[in-house]
Amino acid sequence: MIKLNYRDITFKSKAIIMIAFLFLLSAILLPGCKKTDNSEKENSEILAKVYDSQLTKNDIDIEYIKNISKEDSLNLVHSYIEHWIRKELLAHNAKKYINNKKEIERLVEDYEKSLLVEAFQKQYIQENLDTNITKKQMKDFYDKNKNNFHLDHSIVRFLYAKIDAKKKGLDKFYENWNNNRYNLVYQYGSKYSEKYFLKTRKWYDLKEMKKKVPGFLLKKDKSYEVQKNVKGYEYFLKVMETRHKGEIVPLSLIKDKLKKLIIEKRKSHLIDDYIEKLYKKEINNNNIKIYK
Repeated sequence: MIKLNYRDITFKSKAIIMIAFLFLLSAILLPGCKKTDNSEKENSEILAKVYDSQLTKNDIDIEYIKNISKEDSLNLVHSYIEHWIRKELLAHNAKKYINNKKEIERLVEDYEKSLLVEAFQKQYIQENLDTNITKKQMKDFYDKNKNNFHLDHSIVRFLYAKIDAKKKGLDKFYENWNNNRYNLVYQYGSKYSEKYFLKTRKWYDLKEMKKKVPGFLLKKDKSYEVQKNVKGYEYFLKVMETRHKGEIVPLSLIKDKLKKLIIEKRKSHLIDDYIEKLYKKEINNNNIKIYK
């Protein structure tokens, strides 16, 4: 059964709509109209004919046009009929010029097999694929393949806070900062800092980070820590890790990509394993013969 694609069809003029409406109303949209004899019913189901080929209303999937207006559905049907006629004309004309029909038949057979195999593989994968990926599986896959993933720009993980030196509780913040109590650092810093970046696992573009942090705090080291009091403000900066362009991408930045790769690898393995088991089974059943 042929499905109509609503987006691919260009609407015709109002005149064509009215003609199509008169022609198709009884055949498609009003199946409950009064009964006719068998010959009239058979003729009413034919929507178009090109030489010996016929297009009937049963060739069109009415479900795809039930929920749109009559005018739009008639446009869709009429446009499809016009498309079908041109395709049939081209196919009929092509037969006159194609001499090697056996090659065409072979290609058609190969294409049919490809469609069957593709449909089977899709269904088999849907029914048998394990899509759960544990943290260990993700980490193992990353460790094995990480040399294939390189940064195209430099990145950094850092903590930064600018806090008024007169704020209460700053001494406790100092203590938590120096002892790496990051949950407590975030609780205080996010509430009292004038400006802050306090997510320990988040990566930032190094160039963007340098725009957000005062230059007097920055160093060239890959990791470092600075605390300064400048003009009534306490500045805290802890660069936890820096990775430069060309270095390996951190796992946390490519989890989605790795998940897709793992799933694709599982799909491939699933089909390969099925084929090998099928091959061995049919060899044992003498359904495969190889002639030397």
